[in-house]
Amino acid sequence: MSYGLRSYKTSRANTASREDLLILLYEGAIRFLERSIAEMEARNLSEHKMFLRRGLAIIAELQNTLDFEKGEDLAVQLFELYGFMIGRLTQANVTQDMSHIRIVIANMNNDT
Repeated sequence: MSYGLRSYKTSRANTASREDLLILLYEGAIRFLERSIAEMEARNLSEHKMFLRRGLAIIAELQNTLDFEKGEDLAVQLFELYGFMIGRLTQANVTQDMSHIRIVIANMNNDT
């Protein structure tokens, strides 16, 4: 990645509103999970695992930063949804079944 592009992305993340940052995190998780599938299909197991871990880390962070006092019922529902996604990604890691990752991507895209 070029220095200019890296600087732009860093600046974008540092100046984003909470809502924009949330969107960036979702986009990043989806991008990593899609790349994980592509690497598995190309039989690049180590790359597949790396991108799967990155997507999983973003979803875990989303779950860990929920504010239950402000979010109330919505925070509980998101906690459960993120837990479901983490479970699916864990299954994908163990079984190497990419359908689990596709389900998570569909949920993140609201394509369910």
